[in-house]
Amino acid sequence: MVSARVALVYLPLDADGSTMEISLWSRNLLDEEHLFYKLNNAALGQTGIFNDPRTVGLDVAVRF
Repeated sequence: MVSARVALVYLPLDADGSTMEISLWSRNLLDEEHLFYKLNNAALGQTGIFNDPRTVGLDVAVRF
């Protein structure tokens, strides 16, 4: 799986030294599907556990 993060750090906010960080991130960027566990059961049939789908987010942090 491919994950990525792009960030802008140490963006000055004011004269007292406060800074801001903005980052955009993604997990499973290519939206791949992997089977981690497979169970064959007569009562339930075939079941399995897959990885999470593509997830994206934006983080903002302010440092005083």
